[in-house]
Amino acid sequence: MKSEKAVTLVFEWLTSDYALLTALTPSEERELRALLDYVSLDPRIPRVDEPEAIGLVLAKSRGLVLLTENRGARRITQYHPEYRSVKVWGALRVLAEAAKAGVIKADTPAAFKKAVSEYSKDTLHLFSEKDLRAVLSEYYGEHALSHTRGALRGVEA
Repeated sequence: MKSEKAVTLVFEWLTSDYALLTALTPSEERELRALLDYVSLDPRIPRVDEPEAIGLVLAKSRGLVLLTENRGARRITQYHPEYRSVKVWGALRVLAEAAKAGVIKADTPAAFKKAVSEYSKDTLHLFSEKDLRAVLSEYYGEHALSHTRGALRGVEA
């Protein structure tokens, strides 16, 4: 990191427990190699770069949630028996959890869709309609979908 602002931000995150700076233990390093070998042999799992694999190993061994948009990391939790309990969240899940916790005001499906739309405009990150419908259903119930059919196209998803 070269900028003083970035160093200050990272320092604040580390001292506030928003971020973790750590090294892998020897057993985690062995687990990482085993995971990368497993992924290379399973055609159902797209390529996973080492940073995502490290994140999965740390999430599994330390009970953390891995934040990533990497589909390969998500597939590992579907197909690798030792990683099924690892939580992997993308931005949409983070937004839903923030709404659930009251960090962002989104107590209705419409308010949540508005928050997703604002996020998408700010980041240029688009979500699939399928993923958005799944999160709406999970967090607001199936009834949320009956009020959103067709309206989801208006959200940048």
